[in-house]
Amino acid sequence: MGNYIPNDNKNLILTICCASNDNKNTINVKDNSEYKITENTEKKDFVHDIEKFNKERLARYYNYNYLSTKISVNESKVINLILLKIYNKTNNLIDEIELNQNFISSKFKNINKNFDDKTKKISFGKDNSSDYIIDDNSISPIQFYIGYNEIKKNFYIIDNLSGTGTFIKLNQEIKIEQDMIISFCVDYMYFTLNHSIDGYNELTIKFLNKVKNNEKDSIISFDNKKYLRFTIGRSDKCDYQYDDDSVSKVQCTIIFQNNNWYLYDGLVCNLEKKVSTNGLWLLTNKSINLKNQMILKTGDMKILVFEE
Repeated sequence: MGNYIPNDNKNLILTICCASNDNKNTINVKDNSEYKITENTEKKDFVHDIEKFNKERLARYYNYNYLSTKISVNESKVINLILLKIYNKTNNLIDEIELNQNFISSKFKNINKNFDDKTKKISFGKDNSSDYIIDDNSISPIQFYIGYNEIKKNFYIIDNLSGTGTFIKLNQEIKIEQDMIISFCVDYMYFTLNHSIDGYNELTIKFLNKVKNNEKDSIISFDNKKYLRFTIGRSDKCDYQYDDDSVSKVQCTIIFQNNNWYLYDGLVCNLEKKVSTNGLWLLTNKSINLKNQMILKTGDMKILVFEE
């Protein structure tokens, strides 16, 4: 995947759609930056939103829920506007929402209100107390917030930690931090960092669903004395085998470098790099800046972020 280089525009598009297990679409990006939609075409409106943006380096493919492309974004870039397009489970557009640093407005609903003066954020959920109500039982009464940071001049998202969670798809390596939670396929990885007795950097991973079900090997620990590279996946060649058909042969690779542990999606080695099928998803239990081409999931919905 090529790195995305953002243009000078300052608007941001946030496209929301619900996951569907029935239909798959693929977008092929040719060298001349033209897009062709193969298989089903009923996601045409949804795909059109993607086609409007950087056509040179958008993605090699968009397959079902996943848009695998590495992103490089200038952190100081000023973002003044985001647009949310909400799709239901059948990928039909049900609303368009515009947010700037001061207010939220809806195209299809009678909503036009200012951000809270103190918090500078808007709540999203199925409860009537939410600033924007989403009629979907897969999410919580208040599922997540989108806020505006007046100092950094950008938008951020943070989960309310009240239900299924709001996650960001990893499309590049991430430094593992204390209490970080990663969703993958049928489970969640909870990371803790410690120093071993002999001074090495110890990493502990709890597979939360396995812990809940009292399964064996639900907690693993290792340090950089024993491993500088650690793989997790379905293959028996992985350092930790997770036996489930939805898990890729190599779901993720953990590498120790620059005195820190880093998490990579899929297989990473000197001879090969291959992303997993279903990806890795970071829980937004801390505020995360919305960046160009970022993908989020919350409940049954998928959220795609773009600069206009």
